[in-house]
Amino acid sequence: MNVLIVGGGAREHSIVYAIKKGTTSPKIYAVMGNRNPGIARECEDFLIGEVTDSEKIAEYATSKKIDIAIVGPEAPLNRGVTDSLEDKGIRVASPTKATAQIECDKSFCRNLMKKHHIPGNPEFGIFSGKSEASDFIDAIGRDIVVKPVGLTGGKGVKIMGEQLKDSL
Repeated sequence: MNVLIVGGGAREHSIVYAIKKGTTSPKIYAVMGNRNPGIARECEDFLIGEVTDSEKIAEYATSKKIDIAIVGPEAPLNRGVTDSLEDKGIRVASPTKATAQIECDKSFCRNLMKKHHIPGNPEFGIFSGKSEASDFIDAIGRDIVVKPVGLTGGKGVKIMGEQLKDSL
């Protein structure tokens, strides 16, 4: 079996480690933005390139006769890498672009939770301008957290106080 890992971070390194620790011995291939030595050491072959380039990743997977792929990071999920691989007949153990939307789009996620009355959904607002956001914050009257729409790699959250003061 030929397995493709898309991504070169700690998550993907852990996936490679788990696969290698298993009872079967698949051949590992990877597409990484930067060379991760731990992943590279376990691979038959790897490609260094944009992990969001769905066309190039699908071509690489086809050329290596990949049986199953695992797409780790959010950015390639959000750009439809899973969809492109599946279009080439490659099974993928990762969500499609549409299903990854719950992780990749905070406004979609919050609105979905609200619509279906899912517990744990915080009070929220979605704004396109600073004045609307400021008015909402003033009306809340307690500490808040602000998350931008879009992928920020866990770096986009601003909390009440000094972090938020300069943002609005």
